This record gives sequence, structure tokens and C-alpha cells, in this order.
Amino acid sequence: MMRANVAPRSFGSIGSVAAVALLLACGGDLAEVAGTPGGPGTVLEPGDSSPSVSLAFAAAVPAGAFEPLMVAALQETATLYVVADWKNVPAGAVERLDVVMPGGALYASLELPLAETERGDLRFEVLEDGTRRLTFLLPVWGTPIESYGITGTWSATATLVGGTATASASIELE
Repeated sequence: MMRANVAPRSFGSIGSVAAVALLLACGGDLAEVAGTPGGPGTVLEPGDSSPSVSLAFAAAVPAGAFEPLMVAALQETATLYVVADWKNVPAGAVERLDVVMPGGALYASLELPLAETERGDLRFEVLEDGTRRLTFLLPVWGTPIESYGITGTWSATATLVGGTATASASIELE
């Protein structure tokens, strides 16, 4: 259950503040009075969980647990896989993925659904523990990355659109 952590603007006088205190003391729900249940100004009660994400690069589309890839050779890496594991995200959630080249230039910025999709560059699955895994396929061979030999530290950041959950990862492409 969620409760508001701010008093509604209509309670401006001392008497109104006392009425709110009495309402809360009797088990009333301030969110219902404020007219914003679950809206801005809410806090999570114990047992509720905030969305969270972990991000890593992988050598292939992972099945279950995997070791993050820290270093890859350009000549041996046809595709890099950017794996985001999301927990406690609402239905319809969207991930913003930013991929940054060595030197800090933005290579790609995408908004990706955290659900089944027809996109050929995404793989989505729900793990046994309920984690939503979104894997973005980042082609290396046949792209400017290979053509121009763009090696060095690549990084990625995944952020929940409209939320605060975020994570970053990096890989050394040699």
C-alpha cells in the first residue's frame, strides 16, 4: 500500500492540520483525502520495492546467470550484448539505453520496451525470480565500429524512463 508523504494544499489552517492528524490517528488514509493515491509525493511502505536495474556486457545472449564481459577483441567479436536485468518495474515500462564510444561521443540512444517485442536487435525474457531481462544486440562487424577500428572503453547506461533506476557498465574493446 502506498501513502502520501505531503499534506494536500486544501489543508492550510491549524484546524485543518489537527483534522488531518486525527484522521491519521484513526487509521485514515491521507492519500485518499489528498486525491492522489499512488501519485507524486508518495512513499513506499515496507514490503514494497522500488524499480532497480543491473547492467553488463556479455559475449552472447545469456541464459540465467552469466559472467559480465570486461574485455573483447575487435577481430573476434561480431556482436556485443548489452544486458539489463530489471526488478520491480511496472507493466509498460520502458528502458532508455545510451551507448557511448571511447572519447565520450554518443553512439546510440534508444527507448526500448521492457516486454516482448518484434525488434530484431532485442531479446526479452522473464527469469525464474521475476527479473525482466532485456538484451540489446550491438553489431560490431559490418558497422563503423569495425570499419574505423573504434577501440577503447565503450560504456552503456540504462535508465527507467520516467523513473530513477539507472545502471552503467563498460567494456574494453581491443
